[in-house]
Amino acid sequence: RYIKPDFVHVFVDGRIAEQGGPELADRLEDEGYDRFLTEANVG
Repeated sequence: RYIKPDFVHVFVDGRIAEQGGPELADRLEDEGYDRFLTEANVG
């Protein structure tokens, strides 16, 4: 919570699943990474 990133990259299976700014970091903090794992298993 003390460090705010300029850019955020979410990697799933070695590929970028989503990228964004500080708002993505906040969203990940609130929601977690589960949706990326689910999408990786479906796709």
